[in-house]
Amino acid sequence: MDMNLKTRILTLSAGLVLVASLTACDQIRRLAGRPTSVEIQEIRERIARDKAREQEIADSIRLAVAAAEKAKADSVAACDSFARMPGYLRTPERVRGIRSGNVDHRFYVAVGAFKSPENAQRLASRFDAEIYKPAVVFTGSGLNVVLVVPTDKVQDAFKAFMMVKQNPLCPKEAWVLVNDSNWNVK
Repeated sequence: MDMNLKTRILTLSAGLVLVASLTACDQIRRLAGRPTSVEIQEIRERIARDKAREQEIADSIRLAVAAAEKAKADSVAACDSFARMPGYLRTPERVRGIRSGNVDHRFYVAVGAFKSPENAQRLASRFDAEIYKPAVVFTGSGLNVVLVVPTDKVQDAFKAFMMVKQNPLCPKEAWVLVNDSNWNVK
């Protein structure tokens, strides 16, 4: 045989062996019970998706912790602000006759107290119902207290108090009703 032909046959044989070995690799893997290249790629993609999901969860936890820390700091700041304003916080017990069961939220801004229910209702109607959410609560001591801006968060109560104090309808004697037995209000 010609040397050039031998080289060609050897090159062609080596190419065929190479092609056969590349395609047979997955077949050999399958026979050995090992994952094929397609399955390996799927596993890699699943691992990448799982890592991305874990990162999303970690990021959302970090954001939630940061939001909780901010809310705590805001609450502490509001408490400190209220502490610098003695006499502006009152519990239902201190307002003789308001039963904590008569109010649904932890905080309210009290803008007036009247013997006459009509006068209390008149003041309540002057506050925008959508913004201030006014309510009149009758006390056992015979007063009708006008409460506005119900909230359950101390920082919102402080903001509401400051907002209400700027309203021309608000008397200078406005105060915050604290409907929470955990508060030590003097």
